Amino acid sequence: MTKSVRKADNLLIKHYPGFLLQENHYYPFGLLNIALSSDEQKGFHQRYGFNGKEFENGLDWRVNDFGARMYDPVLGRWGSVDPKAHLAPSWSPYNAMWCNPILNIDPDGQYAVSVHYNITYNTLIKLGYSNTVADNIAHHASVYADHPELSVLNLDNVLHGTNNSYRPGIDYSKTQFSQEEWRSNWHSMMSDAEAASGMTHEEAMQRGLSFGWSNIFAQQDKEDINKLGQGLHALQDAYAHKDASTEEHLGTNSFGVYTSETWGMLYNDAYGNTDQAELITRSAWTMLQIFKGNTSSLQNGMNFDFTGISADQLKTTQGLFEKAGYNLNAEKGKGMYSIQKIER
Repeated sequence: MTKSVRKADNLLIKHYPGFLLQENHYYPFGLLNIALSSDEQKGFHQRYGFNGKEFENGLDWRVNDFGARMYDPVLGRWGSVDPKAHLAPSWSPYNAMWCNPILNIDPDGQYAVSVHYNITYNTLIKLGYSNTVADNIAHHASVYADHPELSVLNLDNVLHGTNNSYRPGIDYSKTQFSQEEWRSNWHSMMSDAEAASGMTHEEAMQRGLSFGWSNIFAQQDKEDINKLGQGLHALQDAYAHKDASTEEHLGTNSFGVYTSETWGMLYNDAYGNTDQAELITRSAWTMLQIFKGNTSSLQNGMNFDFTGISADQLKTTQGLFEKAGYNLNAEKGKGMYSIQKIER
């Protein structure tokens, strides 16, 4: 009889946690909370902290270097005038984050989902529509059209104090590739490949606007809330993204840090004035009502933004306004129009 002895390897796993060298806690505007922070590095202090920006302490200056400008976390203000101050003339040109660093953050550089929702919802409420109607259209112009990842949507809700979500009973499959680069036209942008092949910014913006208006005018034949949402979204994005390429919009340098051009676009996306986006939204919605024969909201002298509309669409628009008793007059700004009541 032979005796078989089986030997098994003993596997011992040990976990060695790293030493905590530096722990930083910040007040909302970026000032270090010394009471809650710790530094065990004994002579070497890692200076990249708040927002990943280098903290400059030379000559006791105590500012964060954002590249284009220096930021004072004590005051919560920039040290120089904002180059895009004209977008918000009622605010100090030195203000940072519109004085609200908790709400005014955009996780992916586009108009946040909540911004699209708010532009659409507020426009319809001002026009006298019910909360239910405004909410449904706004949802399709934001969550449906953008189709963000759930993590991005949840973060946007936390940062903006909103409660946007995917809703039961709505088929989102048609926009499942909305965030893919080859769908840049849905957001009035262009892909990096298109930019490299020679597409101009004007061509990219016109293509996005054309996509938006085509979905609006498609409502003449058949009402489709999905296309309506995508149409409004694209028209709004034309003013958010300014026909940028993906690289221009979210580009980084060799160190993985956003370029100064990208910072400018991110600023416009997160903090920029939405007046133009609201006007083109109201203009598109007015056309939808005129398609239905509802002209009661028209008033002498009303302004409209029909930027990017095709010649045929403009001809149709002029005819519909004339039928309603108004002449459509071009203003000085490209794509801008006003209406004047026809005296009978």
